[in-house]
Parts: sequence; structure tokens; C-alpha cells
Amino acid sequence: MIQQLSEFLMRECRRQNLTNQALAERCNNQISADYIGKIKNKVPKTVSIDTLNILAVGLGMTLRQFLQEAGIIDSFDKHLLSNSEADKFIESISDFISPWVNVKKMNASQKIELANYIYDNIRMVSYKYK
Repeated sequence: MIQQLSEFLMRECRRQNLTNQALAERCNNQISADYIGKIKNKVPKTVSIDTLNILAVGLGMTLRQFLQEAGIIDSFDKHLLSNSEADKFIESISDFISPWVNVKKMNASQKIELANYIYDNIRMVSYKYK
């Protein structure tokens, strides 16, 4: 993983014309320029999910996009819910999401899209708490 991360970080910094210091600043200095350099040089054996998320934000990406573009996760690694699964899932959380989403006005494809979005993001967050 560190090899892929290192190569992606160097490539993306080059593409965005970012020095280690500039990226650290875009990360609100939650990661130092020195540590960014160490990641690029493959010094740490592992990097926390929090660090990956901070780097993603600094590069203007979501964590999922960052991990996919870095080749850390497969962009096709998705579980797609069926129409009935999505309907049951959205119905079960409708009271919770009703302040933001009017479930009753959603068609089947919108429910599937929302259910898969929630499911994928729960999976991404769950890596943090394993």
C-alpha cells in the first residue's frame, strides 16, 4: 500500500504543482511537510485512515476518490443493493433522514442510488473503527 500511496502522492502533487509545504498548508497543517516527504519516500510502513483522509481533503478529493485513484481500493469494489433491498433499507432509516430527504417523493432509482451511497460510505467509515 505504501508504494501505491507514495507514487500517487508524488504524481498528484506534481499535477497540482504542490510542494510538500503547500500540501501541508492545504491540509490545515494537520500533517507536516516533513511527514508528507516521508510518505513520498516510503518511510512509514503504514498510514492511518485519518492521515489518508487529511491528505485527500488537502488534494481536493473525497477519501473514496483518493483511495481509488491511488489504487488502494478497487473502484469496482461495490456492493449494489437491489431495488427491494434499497427500498427496505431506505424505509428503515426514513425517520432519521426525513429532515433532509423526502423519501416519499423518491422514485425507485433514487432510492437505490441513495441506499448505495449510504452503504458505501458506511463501509469507508467502518475501516476507521475496525
